Amino acid sequence: MNHSNGHIIVGDIHGCFESLKELISTLESYPNRKYVFLGDYIDRGADSYHVIDFLLKFSKDHDCVFLRGNHEHMALEAFLHDDKETWDAWMTNGGKSTLDSYASSGTSFLEAEGHLDFLISTEFYYETIDFVCVHGGMNPFMSIEDNLSQADPTEFLWERRHITTVIPSWDRTVIFGHTPVKEVKMESNMIGLDTGCVFSDRGFGTLTALLMPEKQIIDVKCKDKPLT
Repeated sequence: MNHSNGHIIVGDIHGCFESLKELISTLESYPNRKYVFLGDYIDRGADSYHVIDFLLKFSKDHDCVFLRGNHEHMALEAFLHDDKETWDAWMTNGGKSTLDSYASSGTSFLEAEGHLDFLISTEFYYETIDFVCVHGGMNPFMSIEDNLSQADPTEFLWERRHITTVIPSWDRTVIFGHTPVKEVKMESNMIGLDTGCVFSDRGFGTLTALLMPEKQIIDVKCKDKPLT
């Protein structure tokens, strides 16, 4: 596919299916772009099943990169290790809403065709010569090259120290989600895109995409009802 028109990078979705559909319909006016999704497709929101189902279908007609979020990682740990510790960790972080959404759709994560494979196939980072995308962030005290060569890429799922670091040791822009912000965090070498779509009851409530190289923000207000 033609990538000459750049990239579209999408922040944390967290089961907000109606919001995702609204955002994607807005983005269709920017054709021939490579989509990079920053992870956390599931948990907390009401409709993780349809989010994953939609993304699987969407990727058949669009060039997509799906990064792993810490929530996908917790789900995978639960399914693959299948012990009390990993299941408890996932359930206390919004996993129940994911299981409920599959049950109400008449299926389960293991039965839904391609869904577990989708989680397994997610990437830990995506890089270009100008920027790097990760879910959580990178160690702000190491260069990007040193970050990318470290032994444990799961660090990228949870990192938050860069949020409070004045100037990280990075020679490229790092684009990330994971940490909800009320407005996109746009600085010289970092861009935070998790605008807390699933947390509309906490003063957040926006799903955000970023057009690169323009650094243009496209967002929609949350269209999903919060779980009661």
